[in-house]
Amino acid sequence: MENTNYNVLIIGGGNMGETAAKRFIDGGWVGGIVVAEKDSGRREYLQKKLGGKVTICSSDQIKPTEAKIVILAIKPQSTADLYQDGLQLAPSSLLISIVAGVSLKSLAKGIRHQQIVRCMPNTAMKIGKSVTVWLPQTDLSEQNQLLAKKVFELWGTSYQVDKEDHLNMATALFGTGPALVYTIVSAFMGSARLIGFPAYELRSLVI
Repeated sequence: MENTNYNVLIIGGGNMGETAAKRFIDGGWVGGIVVAEKDSGRREYLQKKLGGKVTICSSDQIKPTEAKIVILAIKPQSTADLYQDGLQLAPSSLLISIVAGVSLKSLAKGIRHQQIVRCMPNTAMKIGKSVTVWLPQTDLSEQNQLLAKKVFELWGTSYQVDKEDHLNMATALFGTGPALVYTIVSAFMGSARLIGFPAYELRSLVI
């Protein structure tokens, strides 16, 4: 893959941050990969899972200006602390936000940065089959648009929208929707097993 020599910083080492790191690793990304996580227990877990291929650090040890790609994978309620603490990025860095419900306007104002993409991958990102819906900031450079698409290729396929409302709709419909379907299917199969239905026929019948 071309353009894989850029350094990557992932802020937030939860499920999405961990999955993003794995996709870079599995995709053969050449540049350095850093995952910043504030919880010490979670950092220990990530070190065991990703150590050797990814640098794990606490949130107060990050050096954002050294990263060309910064992925924001924190909970929406954590953005206020991020804005307050400040996040100094290089002007040309690409910020990719996976934070649900936080607008481009809010991110640009809070972080004081202009090269931003909002996106919402779905759970299939874990196996590189996500359909990622994304929206670029109006003045996003052509280089960073191409770079964002390159990142989304590691996750699966992508679909660009031109309105933030559409991204919010996609978040509700496609971001968490598949997980709900899987939960329902799992519940049906579990109930069927409890009443003694043959397991080998369950999947095809339920789906």
